[in-house]
Amino acid sequence: MTEIEKHQKTKSRKNWVFEGPPGVGKTSMAYAVAAKLDQPLFSFPIMNSQMDDSVFKFWLEQIPANAIVFMDDVQYPFPVKLSIASVLDFLDGTMAALHPGRLLIVNTNSQGYVKNVPAPLQRAGRLRETFHFSLATPSDAEAIFRQEYQGSLLDEQKLQELAHSFVAHYEGKQISHAAIESFLRNFTPHEAVKNVGSMTANGSLQR
Repeated sequence: MTEIEKHQKTKSRKNWVFEGPPGVGKTSMAYAVAAKLDQPLFSFPIMNSQMDDSVFKFWLEQIPANAIVFMDDVQYPFPVKLSIASVLDFLDGTMAALHPGRLLIVNTNSQGYVKNVPAPLQRAGRLRETFHFSLATPSDAEAIFRQEYQGSLLDEQKLQELAHSFVAHYEGKQISHAAIESFLRNFTPHEAVKNVGSMTANGSLQR
């Protein structure tokens, strides 16, 4: 959040791209930004197969100024009926001028997403501000473990010991934050440590 807050305070209003694999916290961060800025967040289904210029304009006109427009699971190309001209009008054209203060957050699972969109969308103030979200590091895994079991009957020393053991067995894995959380909810702290070596990418046990 610190890096995002810095951009928000020191630069003019930007359109942000949150890029990373599923389950790494992109959507949670979008809602956290909305809460931090005290602005309403509106989900916008830009990838809907029925999306065209008129539908695009209609839905965006319903979203007030000083709100966050959240587009989830965005890919390129856009739906075939939606023109780049309409998207540009929303980003910094007439539509943007009529609804000042709106912040666009684009969520995408595609690596290097911005490099694949047409050049006009990459210009400053459009879709150039990208924040990368990665899979859980060992330190992330430890933090998730501690948070999940903080309210258990374990004392702090025992919780720390188990967290360190969990991380020792997690080393080398590439798993999302959400998958780790899902995995931990199925086990007691001791069971989680015992089974972490068999945890798969989706948070289930390898059979």
